[in-house]
Amino acid sequence: MRSIRFLLHFLATVALSYGTAQSPDILIFDGAKHSLFENPLESAFDEAENPKPRFFFDEGVQSTANWRGYVATWELTDGHLYLRKIEKSYPTETASGAWQTESRLVPAERVFPGKDYPLKAEWYSGVLRVPQGALLRYVHMGYGSTYEREILLEIEKGRLIARRDISRAGENLFRSDTDLQWAELGPQAEDTGSADWIDGRLLFGPFAQSLKESGESFKVRGIYFSRNGEFSLWIPDTPKTRQRHLPIHRFRIPIHSANGSHVELTARFVLNEQGETELHADALRPLRGGETIHSTLFPALFEAMSPGERALLTTP
Repeated sequence: MRSIRFLLHFLATVALSYGTAQSPDILIFDGAKHSLFENPLESAFDEAENPKPRFFFDEGVQSTANWRGYVATWELTDGHLYLRKIEKSYPTETASGAWQTESRLVPAERVFPGKDYPLKAEWYSGVLRVPQGALLRYVHMGYGSTYEREILLEIEKGRLIARRDISRAGENLFRSDTDLQWAELGPQAEDTGSADWIDGRLLFGPFAQSLKESGESFKVRGIYFSRNGEFSLWIPDTPKTRQRHLPIHRFRIPIHSANGSHVELTARFVLNEQGETELHADALRPLRGGETIHSTLFPALFEAMSPGERALLTTP
C-alpha cells in the first residue's frame, strides 16, 4: 500500500496543476513560514458525500495560478497539523477608482459547518513538500519546480509520523522526486547497491544494443504500470534526465503488483517473428523502503557520455 500512496500523492500534485504553476499554501513550522507544495484541504472534500463548496469557484477573483480558489495557512505544532485560516481574493475599488485585489478571511463554518479555526487536519494523510533554497528548475505546471533542498513531512490522519530533509546536490540531481520520497520516508531496508541491476535510463542509449544482441538476462528498476492489457516500467524525470517508459511485451510469470509499485524487474530482450525486439519479463520483485530505482553509478556514467548519448536521455 505504501508504494501506491506515495505515487498517487505525486501524481495528484501534478494533476492539480491545470498547466500553470500554482500559488502555494503556507505552512508554519520551526518558527517560520514556508511555501507548501501540497494542498491538504482538498482531501477534506469528496465529490459524492462532501463536495467542495461552490463559492470557491463562484466568488471573488479567479486565476489560472490558483485553480483551487483559495490560499490556506497551516501550522505544524506538537506533532499535529492544524488549519489556521483560509483566505480568498476579492476585487476591491480604491479611492482613486482603480481596481485591485484583497485577501479576505473565509469563515471556517463556510467550509466546516459548526467549526472554527484552528482545526486539526484529521482528514489528511499524505506527504507535505516544503521547498528550500535556490530554484534549480522552473516548471510552469503545478508544483513541478525543483529546489536545491526539500523537507518531506509524512502525515497520517493529521499527525506527523516522519520527517526527512533531502538535498538535490550531487547524485540527487539524477534522482526523481517520487524516488526520493520512496527511499527517504517510511521503514528503511538496506539496498543491494547498483552492482547487480541496471539503471533503466541506460536502456535508451547505446548500452542497450549489447543486451539486445546477446539476449542476456538483466535486472532493472522502475515504477510498474498496467493498463488495458499493456505493461510498462516508468522511469520518472529528474533535474538532469527526462522521464521514459519501457514497454514490457510479455510476462512469463503471474503478476500481482499494483499500479504505482516500485519494482525490480528481471528481463531480457527477445527478437520476435517480425524481427522486432521485445522485452520479456521473467521475474518481478517489489522494492522495499530504502531501495532506490536510480543507480548510484549513473551520474559518473552520464558524465562520461558523449553529447549525443546524453541527448538521448535529456531531450524531450
